[in-house]
Amino acid sequence: MKSRMANWMALLTTIGVSATGAIIAAAEPLVAGAPATEGLSISVESGNSSTPFSLALAAPNNVCPGDSAVDGYRWHNFLVSDNVDVAVLKFNASGPIAPAGSKAFPLLSATGGTPQVNKLTGTEPKGMIMGTVELNFAQYPDNALTAGTYKIGYACTKAGTTERYWQMQFTVTPDAGAGGPAKFTWTAGQVATTTTTTSTTTTTTTVAPAPTTTTTTSTTTTTTPSTTTTTTIAAPPPPPADAEWQDMAVDKRGGALVLTQRCGAYGPLPAIFDTRIPPVTPIGGVVATETALPSQPVPAVQQGCSILFGEAKLVSSGPNEGRFYEAWSHISQLTVTDTRVGNLPWTVTGVSSGFSNGDNGASDSFSGDYLGWWPVVTSASGSIQHVTAGPVVEPGAPNGLGVNRVLAHASGGQLVGAVRLDAGLKLYIPANVSDGTYRARLTFTVI
Repeated sequence: MKSRMANWMALLTTIGVSATGAIIAAAEPLVAGAPATEGLSISVESGNSSTPFSLALAAPNNVCPGDSAVDGYRWHNFLVSDNVDVAVLKFNASGPIAPAGSKAFPLLSATGGTPQVNKLTGTEPKGMIMGTVELNFAQYPDNALTAGTYKIGYACTKAGTTERYWQMQFTVTPDAGAGGPAKFTWTAGQVATTTTTTSTTTTTTTVAPAPTTTTTTSTTTTTTPSTTTTTTIAAPPPPPADAEWQDMAVDKRGGALVLTQRCGAYGPLPAIFDTRIPPVTPIGGVVATETALPSQPVPAVQQGCSILFGEAKLVSSGPNEGRFYEAWSHISQLTVTDTRVGNLPWTVTGVSSGFSNGDNGASDSFSGDYLGWWPVVTSASGSIQHVTAGPVVEPGAPNGLGVNRVLAHASGGQLVGAVRLDAGLKLYIPANVSDGTYRARLTFTVI
């Protein structure tokens, strides 16, 4: 039960040739007005919650309107109540969002219930639904599905909105004896399956007025000295005769990818740093374990924080015994806030300049490669699903931070949000350089 509850929100699908006896449903073609072509099929007509089955889409109907890399499309499998209009169904990183008074679940893999929501579409052919596997309901909780008719199928989404979908009926009957782990049996219905593309109605008119910008609840009009473009959005329904109403409008400005830092704030570090970082009074801040995320993006401005290593100590054991002095510290916590449209990837990198002691000339210097780090993703807002810390970089030429190294990476197709990053630092100072205070600059960049 614990395994099924932990994994049950997974999403998994299969694409391929249907088996003998598969249900084949008609689907609307990708080009409006063309004859219907073979579309969605299921490999078995009935079973219980442990019965494996496959959902397949016949080419050329196995594509979304665009790919993930350029156009930002994703695909999902879904199971929803029969009263749900899939054409307006919304999705997030966990799958379909249930409208009020209905049920909506992702489908799960037959092997392990592995989550496969927000799946990437291919580029050749453009938008192809790929990476699908066999499904069943063994990981669903007991009684998750009550008796009745549902819809299952595929949906192509962009920014969480359904743009194309395929569906078929799916009838569930509770059965504690023969229903398998989730205690139900099912039958796939021989019904017409549709592929639907939803879009915004757009009307364009060209005139030559004075510059102005107007926003209402039903239209957005942007005017330049030479053209006017009017895009018609879904207008609100007319109110009843005995009702009062208030029209609403709100401006949303363009998003941005912003990297900021808070001098002196840092979060938990790997255990190796527990006894190695001395108490530090930072410049420009107060030591804290601040992990709260900002509610608004902070404007991108240049600001510098100090990293204080204190006094280095001679390495007294291991292969570097007597060759280096070592010192430990940490970066001030960084925050990446991404509000861009399009679910774009980003990467934070860092690079160190060389260390030098200006009092003793150029000969008293050593490479930034003698600096290493242990990156940590400290916290992320709920909408960011996959932020990965960069690899540990051990200090030592030529493999340290003297060249750009990855601190953290967010893969493409994720939702917007904010994440806080930390890193512990380890520095080797060659034993043959002169005594003194050595300085360098660690520069972070987000792209």
